[in-house]
Amino acid sequence: MIEGNPYSQKQFPIATQVAEEYCIRQVSIHRQPIYRSKYGDIGLKSGPLASFLVSYFIEGGMSPLEVEIFFYQMLDVCNLTRVNYFASVGRYEGLKADGITEIEDVLDYFATCVFSGHMRPH
Repeated sequence: MIEGNPYSQKQFPIATQVAEEYCIRQVSIHRQPIYRSKYGDIGLKSGPLASFLVSYFIEGGMSPLEVEIFFYQMLDVCNLTRVNYFASVGRYEGLKADGITEIEDVLDYFATCVFSGHMRPH
């Protein structure tokens, strides 16, 4: 049994890593952690984004283990064509293109729900 917030960062550490990678990507594109939806910008922070993504997939029918595996598969941890580094200290290797698309689909859904009045923004 999960005590406290069932979607917390403690319960889903891989989701936190995925959310951090996505926020880093967005900062590299927009100079700030935002997602540009067709309705306007969505401000991002890795912790709340991780919880939001976990809750979205669990409410969609995935088990907690399936969610962790799904997020792990989004990370680009095994890429044999990547340029090798001389050294790396705690560097994440980013997200796969399909992982980015999946996150952006969820954020588009969120933006549509907020814009249509079915969900309050937080």
